[in-house]
Amino acid sequence: MKKRWLLALVFAYLLFIPSLVFAVDFDILSYQGDLNIHADNTAVFKETITYRFGDDYNGQLVGLGKAGKMPEGFDIDPDPTVQVSKNGRIVQNASFYT
Repeated sequence: MKKRWLLALVFAYLLFIPSLVFAVDFDILSYQGDLNIHADNTAVFKETITYRFGDDYNGQLVGLGKAGKMPEGFDIDPDPTVQVSKNGRIVQNASFYT
């Protein structure tokens, strides 16, 4: 009998889990990725993502990715430049939002 009550309790708990998950309301208004390859075989990739948040959510984490097997002599800058703006103004201390 105790097993049935325990099973019923676990089942009831599982029914309420979806209501505990909070979804963040945001839209991606635009995405632009520009890859400039220079004559000296260097390249610069610039990515611009514009979000609109529907609530008090403070931002979006964007992964810069990883490279797998790379050609000989090819390297990725381990410390890329990241710029954050909020409402059109550049944020000086972007780590504040992390």
